[in-house]
Amino acid sequence: MSRNLALDLLKVVLALMVVALHSRFLADVSPLATFLTVDGLFRIAVPIFFLISGFYFYPAVMKKNHVKWITRIVLLYAFWMLFYAYFWFRPTSFSGAEMLRLTGIVLGGYYHLWYMVGIIGSALLLVSMKHWPLRYLLMLSLGAFLLGVAIQYTALYYRFSDTAVNDLLSRPESHRNILLLAFPFFCGGFLISKSGIHTRLGLRIPLIASLVGILLLVTEAYLNYDALHQVEGIDNLLTLILVCPALFILIINLDVRGNIPHLAQYSTAIYFVHVFFLFTFLKFFSFTASLMTLIVVCASVMAAYVLVRASKRFNFIL
Repeated sequence: MSRNLALDLLKVVLALMVVALHSRFLADVSPLATFLTVDGLFRIAVPIFFLISGFYFYPAVMKKNHVKWITRIVLLYAFWMLFYAYFWFRPTSFSGAEMLRLTGIVLGGYYHLWYMVGIIGSALLLVSMKHWPLRYLLMLSLGAFLLGVAIQYTALYYRFSDTAVNDLLSRPESHRNILLLAFPFFCGGFLISKSGIHTRLGLRIPLIASLVGILLLVTEAYLNYDALHQVEGIDNLLTLILVCPALFILIINLDVRGNIPHLAQYSTAIYFVHVFFLFTFLKFFSFTASLMTLIVVCASVMAAYVLVRASKRFNFIL
């Protein structure tokens, strides 16, 4: 079956960006290079994944297949949470506080699996809002995104006298969550699909917007580096709201038709499995960040081959 190869290739590139992000690519070369990539350019990966999911969720809603669609994501999430259980289900006691901590991990998602929670939560929200006018959904998603950016930058640049408030704002979950990061982009993909705006824009406008957006994103990352130097994990960058939708629309409008079997599944497999190799190698080896990135990519690609083949029989894997 013919597919949009440009979109499938984009997914693979985005998955590799996530690997590089988690491995702190170029950290051994230059702090500036790391900031411009890991805390800059590579931050487009997860928002675009949300855009893609939201884009294809709309047809599922229209065909009344959304329950099946969400159920599949829940099963996928459950499998990978079990796969990573060794890393997160290690209770130090069976106290109420420890059980509460573990419950928080299950509901919030272990490490990179928060992305799946974001999809599930965003899809459930949109089902309840599917009859809202487009302008209301647009305003809500844009407002939620800007709130997340505000919280992120407040945590980075401002210190309250109350240390508890600082600690709360500095937690990734305070801004990198369903409402403030996942929903805005998932809803954005949903709105692009529902409105059909991508079919009216062609290639020129998305191309210009993508180039301008990338330039602004790198500039934002550089300004953060100039002010902060050593901070890690800047998820809610302001310019993502321009570059991610523009790049996504550009790629789907390219519509390069062809069929490379299971290419899209490879991106999914790399995304899910790479953390296993990263944490395992970090435990036993002292590779530089750049070398670790390359090794984890190689291991993840080989594992992806096995996972793709296994998914033919066990489709809840990918």
